[in-house]
Amino acid sequence: MKTTAGTTVLVRVLVQDDLEQARAASALLEQAELMAIPLPVLWLTVLRAWAYPCSWSANFDATG
Repeated sequence: MKTTAGTTVLVRVLVQDDLEQARAASALLEQAELMAIPLPVLWLTVLRAWAYPCSWSANFDATG
């Protein structure tokens, strides 16, 4: 399957704040044989990680 990942999909996988949605986003990414990530989406995702590092790192610590 070919897919385009949006900001919400990438953030759901990284943040894991809603387990049901995070699992769905992870499954989508795992099933993709080819994935496009538009540059603005990639930039917004990186910008969020930089702007809110504490909230993201807390989620990473909690999920392993």
